[in-house]
Amino acid sequence: MDEESKINQNKTEIDSNFNNSIELTSKLNKFNYFNYYIQIIFQTIQNFIKTHKNIFIFICNLISFLFYALSLKGCTKGEEIGCVTKAKKLYIYLSICLSISCIINTIIVIQIIYKKINPFHLLYIIFGFYLLYNYDSGTTLRYHGGFNMQIFIALSIFLFFVFNLIIFIYNDIKKKKYIKTIIIFFSLIFIYFIPYIIFQNQINCKTLNWDLGLNNTRIINHPSDACKFKIPKKCYMNFLYKKLDFTKMFGPHDYNSRENFVKKLNAKKFENVNYFGYPSTIINGNYPKNYFSSTFAFNYVHNNMINMETYNKTGNETFFPEITVKFNEEGIGKLSIQIKRNETLSKERKKKENPNSLYKNILMIMLDAVSRNRFQYTMLKTQKFLQKFMKNQNNNFSSFEFLKYQAIDGYTAPNIKVIYYGENIYTQKGENIVKYFKDNGYITGHAINHCGNELFYDEKQEITAETIIHPWDYENVGMYCGENYQNIIRNPLNRGPSSWYRRIMYGRDVSEYNLEYTRKFWETYIDNRKVFRLNFLEGHEDTAEVLKYLDQPLSNFFENFYKDGLFNDTILIFFSDHGLHLPRIFHILANEQFIFEKYLAFLYIVINNNDKIDYKELLSNQQKMITPYDYHATLMHIIYGKEYKNESYYNHLGISLFEYINETKRSCDNYLEFNKHHFMCRCY
Repeated sequence: MDEESKINQNKTEIDSNFNNSIELTSKLNKFNYFNYYIQIIFQTIQNFIKTHKNIFIFICNLISFLFYALSLKGCTKGEEIGCVTKAKKLYIYLSICLSISCIINTIIVIQIIYKKINPFHLLYIIFGFYLLYNYDSGTTLRYHGGFNMQIFIALSIFLFFVFNLIIFIYNDIKKKKYIKTIIIFFSLIFIYFIPYIIFQNQINCKTLNWDLGLNNTRIINHPSDACKFKIPKKCYMNFLYKKLDFTKMFGPHDYNSRENFVKKLNAKKFENVNYFGYPSTIINGNYPKNYFSSTFAFNYVHNNMINMETYNKTGNETFFPEITVKFNEEGIGKLSIQIKRNETLSKERKKKENPNSLYKNILMIMLDAVSRNRFQYTMLKTQKFLQKFMKNQNNNFSSFEFLKYQAIDGYTAPNIKVIYYGENIYTQKGENIVKYFKDNGYITGHAINHCGNELFYDEKQEITAETIIHPWDYENVGMYCGENYQNIIRNPLNRGPSSWYRRIMYGRDVSEYNLEYTRKFWETYIDNRKVFRLNFLEGHEDTAEVLKYLDQPLSNFFENFYKDGLFNDTILIFFSDHGLHLPRIFHILANEQFIFEKYLAFLYIVINNNDKIDYKELLSNQQKMITPYDYHATLMHIIYGKEYKNESYYNHLGISLFEYINETKRSCDNYLEFNKHHFMCRCY
């Protein structure tokens, strides 16, 4: 290469380097400008925060509320089934929104605790989330604010400890206390994980035998079963059982005063009166108009209360009150029950007796809002009575446990409507099975510790002209329509059908009155065919503790009933409508156990053995999916015998438990035919 070429090459390299240098300088200038503007923005924000700290925190609160509100997005009405298939995407979206809200909120709370911002911001947070929770506190895919709030609280507590731990470690590292930091860090991990491991073992559903029945038989999923039942992994609810007994903590209260009793009565009419009789809630074989509203029933009882001090003196009365209350000089009441036999009714029903009926007597006992697991965990004495007749240990009686009995929905109305009317609540039609009992010679009666005839009539959409109602012949309802038991307006948590406390009135558990009424009804018509329905609401409360106070009275009732021969020629159907569903304490630990148990109710049948029963099918059906439709079909079978399917009243939706049920045909798809208005397939 000649000298001139070398010079040109060097010149080119110099020019290139110079241009690169200019380009680099330009980029650096741009970066510096960008960095400069970023610094200005951050400086402006910092100055704004310093000078308008409260406004900034308020904006952060609003952002937190906004993301929480976004996390409330649910399935669109009518598209729940399709929404389930997209649940994972929805879950990710909701988790991100809820996490952002939680992080912002936790940082603000920590700032308040360290006194870096005004503590009044805590009121904004509480009030804001209170409004959001009131807007949506549901537990469905459409409205799931109840679950959101529980996750939000749990995550906030976790983040609070994590953020404080980070601050603590950062400060120690800053002070170069490395050994102390390491010791504290690992000590905290040890202190956290050891109790955590123990706790996880205590709530393990397999350890707790969640799927174990009374007969030491577990829920079995056969390969041919179309509907398989899943067992939850963690039983968080069991951890709280027996730990929230408000009666034990604060003591029971006996509501028995005359002062309370007369609050809603006519003051002049009942002045100085101490002996009262409850009016009959059945008038000439019919219910009073609008009786099915609890408010109306409450007012009806008070408006028609009887002065027993003058009532039985004329001798012309055709009705004598079954339930009376007498107060002593101290104003303490004592309640009495007596049932008068109606000979005319007895003779009329005997003429209608159907020789094909499977049993002379039917006793149905329902515990509201009690899952199978909760029943087995709580009512140990009642279980012993049921276990007595399992595996045909007694030649005269047998008991059966239907491990896969499932509610149609997680609240009372859909299940009870199907059992007694054969129709779901959305068809707005059906005829009460009481009619069929009466037409086939049964004398009917029922009792419920709630002011109202049924547990679902208060909901207006569920009773129409197409729903045909037939009154029971006897009922014990009126005594629960009073201030000594239930305040219709306020429904306080210390008394009434949803009380957190043991329910005592006039010196006895309210359950004992219904049990006494049932026995007296049974003995009054010992020679007649009869059916009695007994409903208890001790399980319908938030703490899951009141139910245990029913255990002793109910087990005593069963044992004495059996010992005295009153179970002869009788079938006992002992069941619940659904599991715990109330949106308070146990929603904090709402997980798959809560959802499973909400729909996995319990069903036990105790029968006096006879030649009309196919025991083989009863045994087989214990491991098959059973629904309230099957319960209704079973009642029809008991009334009409094997020919029940030929009756026009049979709806063909259920199969009697005394007959073969093909489990392979009960898939989630065809089960939705029973459940068209609900998005969640019950086949877990």
